Amino acid sequence: MAFYGAFGTVLLLLAITAPAALAFGFGGAMAAQVRPQIRYPDVGEWPTAVKLSHEKDALGFFITGHPVAAFADLIAGVTSATIDRLGTRENESEVTVAGMVSALRKVRTKRGNDMGFVTIEDELGSVECVFFSDPWANARAALGAEVPLLIKGKLEKRHTE
Repeated sequence: MAFYGAFGTVLLLLAITAPAALAFGFGGAMAAQVRPQIRYPDVGEWPTAVKLSHEKDALGFFITGHPVAAFADLIAGVTSATIDRLGTRENESEVTVAGMVSALRKVRTKRGNDMGFVTIEDELGSVECVFFSDPWANARAALGAEVPLLIKGKLEKRHTE
């Protein structure tokens, strides 16, 4: 009730103020002054990679495209499947996919070695990849580079309920 009353008061205030402003020439002497025109330089559109990077930073996802799309022709020739089609592949088969790292988590094994869990995404889906100690050490720098990657490994399907 209190909110409705306050809301009604605001509407009433606006209803009274608007005609009064029109009647008294809202702006007065300021209305006659010419406001300066602001001219912005024509800087063109950002390069696609920069635009996509800013989208990912601001929104948490890509909206106008995906970095992998720029390499679609090349990727089609070297990958065995897109990420969304991995479900059609045979369990324990060797697969090659292309994508961007969307999440990365490092863990320490019982033996004291580092390994990682990396989520790779393309335009159509995402998959979690496990990097054991040696592959993790070899690929760590590339995984943090925020560029499209080609990942080759053994597919392990897990059925979770």
